[in-house]
Amino acid sequence: MPLRSTNDGGAVHAALNALASVMPPNTALAAASGTVLVNALASLEQGALTQSGTTWPALLLQEGQHSRARIAWRTWQQHFTALCLYCDRPDQQTNSNDTIWSNIDLDIRRMMANIEDNPTLTVASVRYALDIAKLELSPFSKPEQNVDITLIGFPILRRVLTVHVNLPAYLSAD
Repeated sequence: MPLRSTNDGGAVHAALNALASVMPPNTALAAASGTVLVNALASLEQGALTQSGTTWPALLLQEGQHSRARIAWRTWQQHFTALCLYCDRPDQQTNSNDTIWSNIDLDIRRMMANIEDNPTLTVASVRYALDIAKLELSPFSKPEQNVDITLIGFPILRRVLTVHVNLPAYLSAD
C-alpha cells in the first residue's frame, strides 16, 4: 500500500522559507551576506556552520511546536512556532562580546519589524501565512551566559526569536 500524502501540502516548510526571505532585508545579516539555514539542525550538528563557506552572522530557522485544529467539517487550521536562532561568533571578531551582543539585539529587532510589516509572509505575491499570532524574543542576559559551544564546537553569541504562525486553512481528504 503506498504512503498517504499529507493534506497540507508542505505549508510549514513553505512558511519557513518565506520567513527566510522576509526577515533579513535591511539587517547586518543581509549586508554581510550572512548564512541562512532552514530546518538545518541536523546539518548544524554535522558541522554546517563550521565549513569554510559559512559567513557570519547566521540565522537558523527551525520548525518548533506544530498543532492542527478542526474549524469546520473537513477544514483544518494549522499553527506552528518557528524558532529563529540568530547568532554570531565572538572568536572571529575583534569586537567585545557586549558590542556583538548589541549588534545581535539590534538586528533581531529589525527582523521582528520586518515580520510585523509583512504578517502574512507574502513573497512574490504568494501569501504563506494567515497571520503572525505572536513574536517572542529570548530574554537579555550577560553575553558570557549566551556563549554556547556544546552544539557546534565553538563559541557563539545568540538570541532566539520565536514566531507563532497561523497557516491558511486546508481541506482534509474525504
